[in-house]
Amino acid sequence: YEEMFCPEVADFTYITNNTYTSDMIKSMERRILSSIDFRLGRPIPLHFLRRGSKAAYAGASVHTLAKYIMELAMVQYDLVATSPSLIAAASLMLALRLTRGKAEGGLSLVWTPTLVQYMGYNVEDLKETVIKLAKVMATAKDTKQQAVLKKYSKKKYMKIALLPHLLFAQDYIKE
Repeated sequence: YEEMFCPEVADFTYITNNTYTSDMIKSMERRILSSIDFRLGRPIPLHFLRRGSKAAYAGASVHTLAKYIMELAMVQYDLVATSPSLIAAASLMLALRLTRGKAEGGLSLVWTPTLVQYMGYNVEDLKETVIKLAKVMATAKDTKQQAVLKKYSKKKYMKIALLPHLLFAQDYIKE
C-alpha cells in the first residue's frame, strides 16, 4: 500500500498465467484485508521521535543522533519485539544524554517531566532499552552491518556516527 507505482490487477492475472481472474484476485484481496481488519501497518519509531524531539526542544544534532541510534536498533534481534514508541523514547534519551556531556549527571536529568508526558515513559521504563542501545552503539564499528554507520558518517548526516564519545556510550548511562 506504500508503493509509488501500484501494479494493476491485470498484472497479477498475467503473473498467474490467467489461472485466476481479476474478480477472483480482488475478492481474495478484500478477504485478506477484512481478516486483518484493514490494519496494514503501524507507526514507525520515527513518528514518535519527531514528537519527542519537539517536546525536548532538541536540535538537529540530537535528533540526527537519535535517528542513528534507532536505525542501529533495527537490525538487532533482541530489539525486534520492542515497541516503536519505546525504541524512539530510549533513543532520544540516549541521544540527549550523550550530547549533554558526562559532567551533567545521569539519565533522570535529561528526561524531563515534559518528556515523560509526551513520550509516555519514565526513566525506569526506558533504562533497560537504553542500556541495550548503548551497547549496540558502542559496538557498531565491529559488526557486519555497516550500512547505517556509513550512512551517518556522511556530511549530510553531520557525520554523527564519527563522534568519538559514541564508543563509550555505556559510560554515559550510569546513574
